[in-house]
Amino acid sequence: MIYNSKKVNLAHHLAKYAHEGQMYGDKGYFKHHVLGVVRNVELYCRDNQIYVGTEKYSLLKISAYLHDILEDTSVGEGFIRENFGDEILEIVGHLTREDDETYFEYIQRVKDNEWARIVKVADIKFNLSECLKAGGKNGEGLVERYKKALSMLTKGEHK
Repeated sequence: MIYNSKKVNLAHHLAKYAHEGQMYGDKGYFKHHVLGVVRNVELYCRDNQIYVGTEKYSLLKISAYLHDILEDTSVGEGFIRENFGDEILEIVGHLTREDDETYFEYIQRVKDNEWARIVKVADIKFNLSECLKAGGKNGEGLVERYKKALSMLTKGEHK
C-alpha cells in the first residue's frame, strides 16, 4: 500500500474519533497524548532526515496516530487492514500490549519491528516527560520503568 498525506489524514481523523471522550489525566487523550506522540515522531523524522512527503514519513506518522487504537478503542484489526494495509496493521499490532504480557515482555516484542520501536520510543518519551512534569507523582516506579524501557529500545543507537 502507498502511504501518503491522504492516509495520514485518515489516520488523524480515525484516532480523533476513536479516542473521543478518553482522558490523559485531566486532558483530552487525542489532543494531548496522541498528538504529543505524533510530534515526537515528527522530531525523530527531522533529526534522521526522513522528509515530509516520503513514504517512510507517512508510515511513521500513521503508526503514531494509531499506536493505541487497537488497545484502547473499539477499532478492530480488520478495519486497520482494510484502510491502511498489512504493514500498518503489523506495526500497530506490535504496539498493542497483549493481555498475558508483562510490560517488559511487551517492550522486548516491540523491538522486533523497527517502525514500532521508533513509535514506542516517541510514546515513552512523551509519557516520561509528562511523569517528570508531575514530579514523578503519576505512580510509583513509572519514571524508572520508562527509563528502563527506553534503554531497552534504544540500546545500540548513537543518537
